Amino acid sequence: MMNYTETMKYWLTLFSLLTLLVCCNKERDQLIGKGATDKTFEVDNSVRDYILYLPEGLDKNAPLVFVCHGYTGTARGIMEYSVMNEIADSNGFAVCYPQGTKDGSGKNFWQVGYEFNEQDTVDDVRFITQLAIKLQKDYKLSKENTFITGMSNGGDMCNLLAASSTEIFKAAAPVVGCMMKWFIDTYPDPNPIPMLLMNGTADNITLWAGDLANQYEWGPYHPTEDMFDYWIQANNCIEVEKKLVPNLNSEDGSHVILEKHSGPESNTPVWIYKIIGGGHDWPGSSGNMDFDASKVIWDFFEQFMDI
Repeated sequence: MMNYTETMKYWLTLFSLLTLLVCCNKERDQLIGKGATDKTFEVDNSVRDYILYLPEGLDKNAPLVFVCHGYTGTARGIMEYSVMNEIADSNGFAVCYPQGTKDGSGKNFWQVGYEFNEQDTVDDVRFITQLAIKLQKDYKLSKENTFITGMSNGGDMCNLLAASSTEIFKAAAPVVGCMMKWFIDTYPDPNPIPMLLMNGTADNITLWAGDLANQYEWGPYHPTEDMFDYWIQANNCIEVEKKLVPNLNSEDGSHVILEKHSGPESNTPVWIYKIIGGGHDWPGSSGNMDFDASKVIWDFFEQFMDI
């Protein structure tokens, strides 16, 4: 039996541990954001992770936006970096941050066909499309108004899903993404879909000139201008309006040209933010600070909502 001193030490230790646990949970809740929860989803006998953010008082049949992280990134990381939850609060939509799996090097990735991921057989197109269907059903979210964006490897994933899965996604917005050669070889004539593209001419990861020769061993991918042309042709855009985005920050080393391409079908435009001198960033969070990428992305998506 413990004496009084030992008993007090026991309860003080227990109280300290409980206090630490509560503080850790509070810090975690603050980090992940009120209304955001870690969740899992089983597909093809594999348990996958994602974060779901539901603003308070979200309406039934609300829109759903997917945001995909980059190579080596995480769902939580892109949630914090993009600050998309704040845009969701102001505009009433749900946000899903899916989590990629680890490749043979132990790094988080989306399977878009990088050369060093050839042995990784995960089907991320199926994971994300099936997750979209599940969330639409379980949380009564809109089947007609589901959108996707993402950065870098996540932007590549956006391009792949836009080319392959227009039955699920209403519009897409890849940020500093690329078009792998096999995307175009496999989907030479995709269904029209509204596209918003953001790329920097000085990006040292997603090279503006592309890498069709596979010099850097990611796998061959097209020059950025070819990616633009792919979507312009797919959407039958024949007119273009160009304008300079106001250079609100002269110290970020870049400026922005916005091209709005349109055609006879006005509901499938291609908008291109060419960030002259821009790098591998999510504008408004880092790199170019002339516009807020997350706000621009939602404003673009909102135009195509079925009410």
